[in-house]
Amino acid sequence: MSDPTQNDLTDEERAAIDALWARRLTSTHYQLLGVSRSAERKAIRDAYFALSRRFHPDVFFKRNLGEYRTRVDEVFRMLTRAYDVLSNAKQRAGYDLHLESLESTPPPPSAAASAAVSA
Repeated sequence: MSDPTQNDLTDEERAAIDALWARRLTSTHYQLLGVSRSAERKAIRDAYFALSRRFHPDVFFKRNLGEYRTRVDEVFRMLTRAYDVLSNAKQRAGYDLHLESLESTPPPPSAAASAAVSA
């Protein structure tokens, strides 16, 4: 049985996968694709295809990825989801509204501020 911590990835490939993996929960679709919020559809498509050439699971066909197999699959899924949303005008408009609502919502008060108010 092979060791799941062993893989055929280069240090650069591991670092790139790890970087996207770490940002998966905190980045917007724009940030994941590396485009601005004002990016046109062509720029979004170009960014997605460049990332696909790097992170598509087929790029790693017949290579031992070990524990990175699930990361590669998830990274590609999130890139594809970002592209699907941003390349569809209606979905992008809804997503932009969602981002705007998040930006305009004040953060919850800190525990220290809450304690000071209740004292």
